[in-house]
Amino acid sequence: MHQLPNPSELKNIKELMAAFHDLSLQAEDQAKSVVKNGHVPAGCQIPYLLFIGPYWAFQQFGPFDTAQLTVRHHKYSDSGDYEATKDALRYATMNPPHRKLYLLGMLESARKLEEIISSSDTSVTASIQEAQGYNDWPLEL
Repeated sequence: MHQLPNPSELKNIKELMAAFHDLSLQAEDQAKSVVKNGHVPAGCQIPYLLFIGPYWAFQQFGPFDTAQLTVRHHKYSDSGDYEATKDALRYATMNPPHRKLYLLGMLESARKLEEIISSSDTSVTASIQEAQGYNDWPLEL
């Protein structure tokens, strides 16, 4: 990975930053779906790691209000509202928000991943304990 460009050198490549922005919109749709389907409480934040090749960014979504849960970025519709929204999003990707990029295999990236993963320890403890309660699951695959 050392021969690849430093992530800080990529922030001016509009196509790449627009791709991360589009990926972010898709991740937000997925986060909303998780909330709408009752898998997490509506008032919590949902962390996502966004990857394009060996480069990645971290983003959190939520909490969402009721109105926000009704809007999806990547659901096609032939209505004029959809076309207007798509055009607005296209404009938004022309000036995507700055996001910190990381490169896999680099020390800063490893430290950030460790920070993100360890921060989830307390929130997943209940799920781990619940999963351990399923003693009747067959361990053989």
